[in-house]
Amino acid sequence: MKHRILMAGSVPLAAPWNGADKNFARILVRRDLRNRFIVHTSLDEPWEMPSRVTAIRSRHVGAMPTTEQRLRGFGYMLQHSGAADLLHIVASLHSPSSWIGPALRAWSNLRQRPIVHTLPSVGDVPIARRNFAGDATVVVSEHTRRRLEYHGVPNVYRVHPPIEIEDLLPRRPGASADLASELELGACAVLYPAHYGKKSGIREMVQAFAGLRGFSGTQGAVLVLACRSHPWQDPETEKRKVLQQAAELGISDRVRILGYVVDMPALISACSVTVLVPGKLNAKMDLPLVILESLALGRPVIVGDRAPISEALLGGGGYMVPYGDVSALTRGLARLLANARLRETLAAGGRAAVLERCDTARVVERYQWIYEHVIKSNSDRGLQGQGERRNGAF
Repeated sequence: MKHRILMAGSVPLAAPWNGADKNFARILVRRDLRNRFIVHTSLDEPWEMPSRVTAIRSRHVGAMPTTEQRLRGFGYMLQHSGAADLLHIVASLHSPSSWIGPALRAWSNLRQRPIVHTLPSVGDVPIARRNFAGDATVVVSEHTRRRLEYHGVPNVYRVHPPIEIEDLLPRRPGASADLASELELGACAVLYPAHYGKKSGIREMVQAFAGLRGFSGTQGAVLVLACRSHPWQDPETEKRKVLQQAAELGISDRVRILGYVVDMPALISACSVTVLVPGKLNAKMDLPLVILESLALGRPVIVGDRAPISEALLGGGGYMVPYGDVSALTRGLARLLANARLRETLAAGGRAAVLERCDTARVVERYQWIYEHVIKSNSDRGLQGQGERRNGAF
């Protein structure tokens, strides 16, 4: 059955497409051919909307989930919810607020519209039942599903994030080779994509890379740090800190530091291995998109051994090492860099797992079932309430 879904998030669906929440929502809207959607976007957003999508365009669209942006989001929901059968919120829980959950629940009761809440990331924030207003809550990792259920959140489903494999290509032919030449990456480059910060794992990654000098088969390897800054950080200051550490370890000539990367598929493809071993995921998805994309592009990965990021291996595709264990990270890197056949074997297993579990058709089908289930349950409750009122129950 077709339904009309009001899609909402911490920010509108508009460029820059630099966050898991917006990309997750956009893929669902594009790929669900059964249902109709209402989305909030910017006045000049160029991405092509299918005819089954109604775009509510606004002049005031921010890229960060500020309090002002949240209030605008509530206004969008209140204004357009009458035309929808269901509200689907795609918003990670990085800084929970005591008023958002109750406000959403009040909205749902007032409008008599059910809510599906997808959380690509929960991070290490404390869990409070009041923050979860969804009639169904969808997460991407088994670790988070169990965590929410432990804290009494009902109807929690685990669905892998969708990845548009066919669109996961460098922006132009030859982009990877050009990038490798421009950055002088050589035959073996290691990619570490992270935000600057004490728990990002960047410092430990630089130390581990310096330790490769004692291993054969790793000569000429280059470390590529794709580092993004938080709003409160000065990227140039953070970059200087990393370069100073690399200089002290004698590897500054083999370290490349990049900021925002326009063509991430090209950079992943230009490298041989992707590594992400953070102490905290911060704003990254429970299963970081860059790790899943690396597996999809045929690159083995090394990730932390703590859930939820450990689940990003999808049962294969690379190694796990403990955060802070520099020696273990060095050994894992040396093993992969010195053995091309091992890299190919691990990469093939990881790619197969991503193709199966993150297939957009499979993910969309799962969401269609959740929509049907939630709408039917809400309708049944409404009929039951009408019967109780007729019987004088309230």
